[in-house]
Amino acid sequence: MIIVNIISGIVSGFMLMSQSLILSVISFVAAGIGTVPLIMILRNTEDVESLRAEVAYLRSELHKMQHTDETDNGCGYSLERSVDKWQCIKCKAVNPEGTNTCSNCGEFYSSKVNPPNRYR
Repeated sequence: MIIVNIISGIVSGFMLMSQSLILSVISFVAAGIGTVPLIMILRNTEDVESLRAEVAYLRSELHKMQHTDETDNGCGYSLERSVDKWQCIKCKAVNPEGTNTCSNCGEFYSSKVNPPNRYR
């Protein structure tokens, strides 16, 4: 499309050169101006394609992040159970091993948040 526009502008410019120099210059300028929107559309199309690829990559990363913890119960709380005694970070109560909630306040256990086995 761009090539056709440029060629038609050049041909019409040379044809109008026999009539008038001003008309031929106007034809060359019009052909040049006419190709600018086509070039911009082409560049934007390339940008859209790269953004589509980036969105697909980010969706796959989000899917991986959402499905990494197999013990997730869907509420944002983990169903993992403690291996050793653990101290609740909310009320500081020491809870027995094999539990996933605090016996005092009901706070959920998380190996990422609660201190490791200091209470043997």
